Amino acid sequence: MAGNLLPPSDSGAVQPYIEAGTPIQASPPPLPPIEPEGGIQLGRYIAAIKRYRWLILAVVVVGTGIGLLATRFIDPIYTVNSTIYIRAPEGGDGRQLGESKGLIEGQNWVQLLTTAQVLDSVIVQEKLFLQPKDVADSTLFKTFDARWPWRPASYVLAIDESGRRFSLRTKEGRTIDQGAVGDSIGENVGMLWKPPAALLGADREIEFELMTPRDASMGLQQDIVTN
Repeated sequence: MAGNLLPPSDSGAVQPYIEAGTPIQASPPPLPPIEPEGGIQLGRYIAAIKRYRWLILAVVVVGTGIGLLATRFIDPIYTVNSTIYIRAPEGGDGRQLGESKGLIEGQNWVQLLTTAQVLDSVIVQEKLFLQPKDVADSTLFKTFDARWPWRPASYVLAIDESGRRFSLRTKEGRTIDQGAVGDSIGENVGMLWKPPAALLGADREIEFELMTPRDASMGLQQDIVTN
């Protein structure tokens, strides 16, 4: 027909038969795009951190607390390695050190280094006869010295609440010395000690032990390992 604008139908195509009254189902929704595999998925990590943030915070706080307690109540142990060289005097005949009938050959060197004459001098020179109970108080004893014969004992230095007066007593409670902060402490028992007032603080006690050079040498001798 001349007035028909519809395209001619394909007589060979088979049209599906739809019974009258049958609902027509809509097409399924499109699938979400597939994310490319690989790479760093920051969103998942951030979501995990937000989800477990309180657990992470609790682990950090507990770990920090354990570390602080360990530094306060566990005494550190230090190991020192050293090499000692002994040289013969210039112009000597070589028999004074190594060739005098095996006097200091082999293990005799070890016996020489651990004799009282050697260790006692090291103890006095390095002030190893003084042992603060708390390592944090070591700065108070930088100016400490003693005149032999000092009185070996365990001492307690107490500073009053005002920070102006001190009292030095033995661990058993016997008062040894007292006075104003900034004065010499323990001079009557052989101590030569005048710590700065700013380091002493106020309302605190400082415990330390003063030993004889021989006792300190025996302790040092047990800690020396030679090879």
